[in-house]
Amino acid sequence: MAMALVGAAMAAWWLTRGAALADAKERITLEFAEVATDLRVWGPDRALAELEQRSHLAGALAYRVEGASGARIAGTLAPVGSGFGWRRVSERATDQNDDGQLLVFEGALSDGSLLILAEDMDRSEGLQLELVWSLVLAAGIAMLSGLIIGLLSARQVRTRMRAVHETLRRVASGDLSARAPIDSSGDDIGEIASGINEMLDQIDNLVVALRRVSAEVAHDLRTPLTHVGQRLERAATAS
Repeated sequence: MAMALVGAAMAAWWLTRGAALADAKERITLEFAEVATDLRVWGPDRALAELEQRSHLAGALAYRVEGASGARIAGTLAPVGSGFGWRRVSERATDQNDDGQLLVFEGALSDGSLLILAEDMDRSEGLQLELVWSLVLAAGIAMLSGLIIGLLSARQVRTRMRAVHETLRRVASGDLSARAPIDSSGDDIGEIASGINEMLDQIDNLVVALRRVSAEVAHDLRTPLTHVGQRLERAATAS
């Protein structure tokens, strides 16, 4: 079970890691498309103002807008090197002075400027990792609870089986009045105890019947035996 739990945790980690990357790419793609639309509809000043406003929201993407010469036009994202499309960049390679990982997308806008969007993958994957650990913790608690319940059940079964064994021992010693205890659970042990008690009831009835027959036979033979004894005595006296 422990190996299965570890395997499930590793599988969940890989699946959630892939989901975190896909979610980050989707967010960046949507943000880039929205900025491109704002630029086309409202112009650069309004588009950049909207982008700046969104950048202050909780969990927002980091961004940087550069001109054709590479000079920063807007945004607080540190330089991440050049290269169109997707890439992952260490934050230590930027001016962030951190060991995290950034998922970066760089693309050209219609006015010739470059828009660079970045998602902190440590934050995104950290949330996924917290979910995995929550699942592992829940599974561990469930496994521990199952183990405790199993031990308690085994102890109860052992106690009941000892009671049945003690009943059989008393019967073997001649105590036909002994009966196995039966609870209301209706489980297999209860059925076995009920069957043993029914058998003991039948044996008790047979013993009682045997004793009654023996007593009746002894009573019926008493008078004939008395007569035979008297005849033998008379025969012995006559001789």
